[in-house]
Amino acid sequence: MFTNGQKPGVSLIILNPRNDAQSLERFLSSFYRENTYVPVELIIASNKPEKSIGEKIKEYIPYLDIKEYTFASEKCTPGLKNLAANKAKYDNLLFATVSVFFTEDLISLMMGQLLDSTIGVVGVGLQELISTGDPGRQKVQQKAGVSFFWDEELKLHKPYSLLIEKDRFLSQHAQNAICPAVNGEFMLCRKKDFALIKGFSEDYYLRFEDVDFCMKMNAQLHKKALCICELSLVCEYSEGMDKDRASKPLAQEYLFRDLKKLNEKHKELLVKHFLAVESLYFNNFLNEKNTAAIMLPLKKERLFRSRENWLRAEKWKELSNKRQKKQTLELPQLSGLSRI
Repeated sequence: MFTNGQKPGVSLIILNPRNDAQSLERFLSSFYRENTYVPVELIIASNKPEKSIGEKIKEYIPYLDIKEYTFASEKCTPGLKNLAANKAKYDNLLFATVSVFFTEDLISLMMGQLLDSTIGVVGVGLQELISTGDPGRQKVQQKAGVSFFWDEELKLHKPYSLLIEKDRFLSQHAQNAICPAVNGEFMLCRKKDFALIKGFSEDYYLRFEDVDFCMKMNAQLHKKALCICELSLVCEYSEGMDKDRASKPLAQEYLFRDLKKLNEKHKELLVKHFLAVESLYFNNFLNEKNTAAIMLPLKKERLFRSRENWLRAEKWKELSNKRQKKQTLELPQLSGLSRI
């Protein structure tokens, strides 16, 4: 699988900006239990030193190549990722948030995908466990990559996570998916590619630096983002956590600013993506067997850049179904002509 049987090293960068000791313990214990790939170094990146974090790391030093780096507290998440990447000793970078944990062996299969020179970023499915406050009830959803829909109100393309259980194509063929971007909670890339596109853009304050990263990889290096849907991590958080944060006026302003910036930077690529997908729908009449459908949004009406295009596609689909069933279209009687 690898040249001369030598496995290339992986630097696993764990983002822990809030110094969450409990989540870090869960991450490290699950990694130690499930991972078989070597060599891997673990870099824990945080904004400030914490005694409990240091004690937790000491427990794993005999078993894992692990180190912690504390960076300036004013750095945003993209900046924290870039600083940690500069400390990496291996040629492959795997970025992870501390809120995820392992339920299966992932890294070997992910590294195998990077043998394809056309792949720039590799991600996996993400099982989100959403705590509702009720001990006996927990929401679960399976994310697989990131696509876009057109927000008519904002006049912007908005990224959203593909959900396997709601997408019939993904649920039937959940293996590998080429998507505009992969989920930033767990993403792998080559260190040399990371350097060529100058890492994560630090212009983003709250979100979208991971989507921007994947799209830069496409625009600048012509390399794709691939999600291995058959593999998954688990991520657990409380219901309403993001909603509460996003409901604050200042946060809403930053989110809109980040979204607008993403659209401005990648306008040409986004238009190409939507034109290609629209053409696919029009030419194939929403054929579920078409493999490119793996890139499509969950709700078909979100796909098109306008409501008119959606209605036009539905009309074409209706006419196609009638032709396939050999139904005769009702035509008006014309003088001097007979109907065939």
